[in-house]
Amino acid sequence: MEEQVKVVVNHITPQTVEFFDPQDNSLGFVNEYTFGDVKVQIAENRLSGYYVKFEGRKLRIDHFGTLEDYPNGFFDTNFNHNMKLFSMIRKNKMQTTI
Repeated sequence: MEEQVKVVVNHITPQTVEFFDPQDNSLGFVNEYTFGDVKVQIAENRLSGYYVKFEGRKLRIDHFGTLEDYPNGFFDTNFNHNMKLFSMIRKNKMQTTI
């Protein structure tokens, strides 16, 4: 008889970064979802000079709402989980076709 595997709910604290206006005033900390929202606002209004600080680095957001650089570890939890799922799905599909 095969042992049933149980799902464990892991408590993952959402990553946050500090968000700044063009005058270097902190507007508070944002998570991945609120960061997406402020990027849309920046793009809609063609704003510039906004940035976030991540691991001591200033990541500038251009007037299109995109970052000049996406360093490893920056809001990538969902991406990493999805990549793991896609990899597992692919592996499982390959195993079932053999």
